[in-house]
Amino acid sequence: MAGNPGRIPADAGAASRGRAGGLGRLGRAGPHLGRPRGGAFAGSPFPRPRHRRPVPRVIPHPSVGDGPPTLGHAGPGPPGLRGGGHSGRVAPLGPAVGEGVSMRPEQGLAIDPEAETQRITAFIARAVKELGKEGAMLGLSGGLDSAVVAYLCARALTPRRVRALILPERDSDPRSLEDARRVARELGIEAEELDLTPILSALGAYRPVPRWAARPWLVRWVYGRFKRRKGVSTLIHSLGPPAERPEFSFAGFALPKLRLRMIVLYQRASRLNYAVVGTTNRSEWEVGHYDRYGDGACDIDPIRHLFKTQVKALARYLGVPKGIIEKPPSPDLIPGITDELALGMSYEKLDLILSLLAQGATDGEVAEAVGVEPKAVAEVRRAREHAQRARALPLALGVRALDG
Repeated sequence: MAGNPGRIPADAGAASRGRAGGLGRLGRAGPHLGRPRGGAFAGSPFPRPRHRRPVPRVIPHPSVGDGPPTLGHAGPGPPGLRGGGHSGRVAPLGPAVGEGVSMRPEQGLAIDPEAETQRITAFIARAVKELGKEGAMLGLSGGLDSAVVAYLCARALTPRRVRALILPERDSDPRSLEDARRVARELGIEAEELDLTPILSALGAYRPVPRWAARPWLVRWVYGRFKRRKGVSTLIHSLGPPAERPEFSFAGFALPKLRLRMIVLYQRASRLNYAVVGTTNRSEWEVGHYDRYGDGACDIDPIRHLFKTQVKALARYLGVPKGIIEKPPSPDLIPGITDELALGMSYEKLDLILSLLAQGATDGEVAEAVGVEPKAVAEVRRAREHAQRARALPLALGVRALDG
């Protein structure tokens, strides 16, 4: 299964997929398999592990004050963030409850792409400098979020100071691999490509789901049947008690993929003294649709304050390829599973719900404004609250002074 991974020069056509039998045989190529997309957190009908990423240190944008984010729009940047810019907290967007929330809730998600691009690129440049790093390392999945982050990093630091990893494995969509390579070529980013399949096989990660069972149509059928039987999305079910057979849980099958990607990213970044740049968006972060020790592990998180629909608007402004913008978002961890199937709704609806909940709207008000059942709003609220609690991990005893 081993071979020589190929280099993807900036001006070359699509390179052939490289394979390597171990971490020591990395070659040159293009950016992060995706959000490993933490996004894949909800991509399973099995229980989700209760691990989440801690809030990173705040590095305020140079053009914004140092205060905490507050409601409304004031000064540089889009509505919703005031003061510390990329704070560990996220501020509500749009009007307050009672000021037209139920009329046009989508207006609260509008951003100025040009101003937001300037704000984020300045943040990235300042963060890399303050961390004492030489550049930025990111994973490129071929998905929307990682593509947007790659474009932003290239603008902030120049392509010469940006490196990327493409990390496919057995269950990756070949189209995502090609999209990742395309972004690397168009930006002129030097990148590496490593097939993680041999390593994951050695770890036993594929044993619970043999190749014959990892067929997209079969997986989609299983997920659809699960939703009909349980009456809830796989995201909500994953917040329940542990599975009777842990090896068949999301933690047993998908998390090794996310965490192995993180290991490779940090190993390569440390060699170059580069900062690892995350690709989690606000929609994923609020409902826990990522892995704290996988795609959630990073030094800089430049789009975590933006909902998925806002990231899409930014992608159009940045010139991200249309095919990447329009394809269904997917964690690319389990064949056939899209984010919408795992979440139980589209990002358009999820973002409206999250925005209104952040403003203090009731489930009934949100349901009426967005056009969904109150039960769907309650599911999102539950996931949001669970994610908030999980971000308090790890648990530890308090520290007290010893007498005498």
